[in-house]
Amino acid sequence: MKILVTGGSGFIGMNMVRFFLEKNNVTKVLATYCNKQPKFEHHKLDWVQADLTDPNSHEGLYEGINTVIMCAAITSGAKNIINNPSIFVENNLLINHSTIKYSALSNVKKVIFLSCSIMYPPGENFCKEEDVVLSKIDPRYVGGAHMKLYSEGLCRFFSINSQTQFIAIRHSNCYGPYDKFDPDLSHVFAATIRKVFYEKSEIIIWGQGKEKRDFLFVSDLVSLADNYVSQNFEEKYYLVNAGYGMPISIEELNRKVIAIMKKNYLNVSFDTSQPSIPISIAIDSKKALQTFGWKAETNIDVGIKRTIDWFASQNNIKGEKTLAE
Repeated sequence: MKILVTGGSGFIGMNMVRFFLEKNNVTKVLATYCNKQPKFEHHKLDWVQADLTDPNSHEGLYEGINTVIMCAAITSGAKNIINNPSIFVENNLLINHSTIKYSALSNVKKVIFLSCSIMYPPGENFCKEEDVVLSKIDPRYVGGAHMKLYSEGLCRFFSINSQTQFIAIRHSNCYGPYDKFDPDLSHVFAATIRKVFYEKSEIIIWGQGKEKRDFLFVSDLVSLADNYVSQNFEEKYYLVNAGYGMPISIEELNRKVIAIMKKNYLNVSFDTSQPSIPISIAIDSKKALQTFGWKAETNIDVGIKRTIDWFASQNNIKGEKTLAE
């Protein structure tokens, strides 16, 4: 089996690449990157430089590929989403449209499109796949939601008009090894890990910290992709949620990280002048369990510890800060 991972140098992409390289039935993994090639190498791995916003870069990329895993995306944290909410929409549309189209035209057997839960209305109720109400989502999410829904629809269209089978996975907030820890680009989970590592006296949470997120450890998302790739399914198009199933507040996340790192001397305060998106999202993943036998397995505390340990190893941090037992 030959697999193409678009955006293989990114957070989720790198986790997909490393996992499928270890599968005995995978003979080759192609992974795209845009600017800087990662230093990671493997005898079954070929890196391909490509600007996937350019349709010409897709020509010939999918020849002989059995499965495409779509991880390429331009993402950022809340600050950039708030200040310039349209910045990611156009380029991600270009990437998704060409990837889906050329996969189908090249008769790729299976395509995995990583969507997200951005289109669900906020609240405490667990949203199923049909619970999309764009009129109720935060206005700053509208562009991204339309982009994801369009891409899902394109998957469905080509599943009808080609030989390619598609799955769109609306996953919740992923975290884990290879996440973005750059303070200007990171999402809330990675940003929290970084803050607790380096702060000496006080952790400042943007906003009130009451909003809840469903945090999914990246290896659980990879396992859903593996279930889909490794088995035969009849339907040409699937749409499923993938979440941990136990949302926690941003304040609780910070306190968990502090406790796991044994830095309880840190004071926690709140800065409501800083940008935040004060909404809570919960998603229902029962369909993924019923269809693919999948559910998230990684406890949030275990996932936090694994992420802390990975971050410490990448930054050569030794001593007290690495003791996350």
